[in-house]
Amino acid sequence: LLLENLAGEYLTPASEQWRESLLDLGELLYEEERYQDATRRLDEAVVRYPDDPRALATRYLLAEAYRRAAKEAEGQLQEDLPGAGRMASTKRIGQLYQQSLDGFLALRDLLSERQQTQDLTQNEQKILRNACFSIGDIEFALGRYPQAIEAYSNATNRYQNTPEVLDAYVQIANAYRRLGDSGQARSALEQAKAVLGRMKKDAPFTSATNYDRTQWSELLDYLSEL
Repeated sequence: LLLENLAGEYLTPASEQWRESLLDLGELLYEEERYQDATRRLDEAVVRYPDDPRALATRYLLAEAYRRAAKEAEGQLQEDLPGAGRMASTKRIGQLYQQSLDGFLALRDLLSERQQTQDLTQNEQKILRNACFSIGDIEFALGRYPQAIEAYSNATNRYQNTPEVLDAYVQIANAYRRLGDSGQARSALEQAKAVLGRMKKDAPFTSATNYDRTQWSELLDYLSEL
């Protein structure tokens, strides 16, 4: 029905129904995990309707769709793929990650600037937080470990009392390991332990991360021993 609205002869892009159909279709394709299709529709919506009330959420969904498309393509990359084909697929994955990164960087900068002059809505706060952590994730996925460390460090400084920073500290340690700096990796894990010790007992560990407080303590001890 949404496709009929967009392709039919009765509605035009200037109509509210056409605009809403495009936005809804992009979201639907994302929910169906058809990320490549979703990026095309969401990108079109962002370009056509930059001032729509849903534009910010659509931009966030577009950045996330690019990232998920990249991860999906990584999973499909075959080890025995011929050299030229593998090179092309790897290049495409890098492009998808970069498009995602560009989107998250733009959202972070936009909302950080807005935050200086007005209070962000709850939804805007969530988008800003997720963008900050996602930037580190993508830099890491691209193998740009110094940039990943910087992005994760910025996120941990901004959200130092939230459980999400524990994931960031672990990734900082992983990045330092990839760079061959075991001392800094160990230091990052010790910072994570200190932050964990300061967190409130009712902090939402299981809703924000994959582990509860006890599991985080055990994991950080295990990683430190490595």
